[in-house]
This record gives sequence, structure tokens and C-alpha cells, in this order.
Amino acid sequence: MSHALPWPRLTAAALLALALAGAPGCKSDCQVVCETLKACYFSNLDVQDCTDDCADRAAQDEGYAETVAECAECAGPRECSELGACFNDCL
Repeated sequence: MSHALPWPRLTAAALLALALAGAPGCKSDCQVVCETLKACYFSNLDVQDCTDDCADRAAQDEGYAETVAECAECAGPRECSELGACFNDCL
């Protein structure tokens, strides 16, 4: 069964995440979102490609970057079973 990836929503969030990630060793918002998508929804997802795509889009679209940051903040501390509240609105 194939699942379509939510790239339009994911890309904005991911870009913001990378734009806001300043401290060395800290995960970017895009990385958090992409890792969460892989762990909970899309086991075949290439996290590096997802993160790079997200960061590229976030660098070009401030609204997308804000969405990614909000998604990462919501999803970061949650288990997969608790993510509905985060991803239904932002991804």
C-alpha cells in the first residue's frame, strides 16, 4: 500500500526548522519532523532527503518554516500514538 507524502505541508515546517536550528548538536525542526514521519508513518522515508527538502523549502518560505517549527515543537516530546493532534493540523 502506497502512502502519499504530505510534502507541501512538510516542506514548510522543515524549512523553518532548519532556519531556526542554530546550536551545534541540536536537531533542526525539519529533522525532528522527518524522523517522526519515518518512525510513525513512513518506514521507507529517507530522513536525510526529507530534511534537506524541508530545509530548502523553509529557507524560501517563511510561512512553511513557521509551520515546521510548530509541528516539531508539538511532535518532539510525543509518542507515535499521540501525534494525531500535531500532524492533522500541520502536515
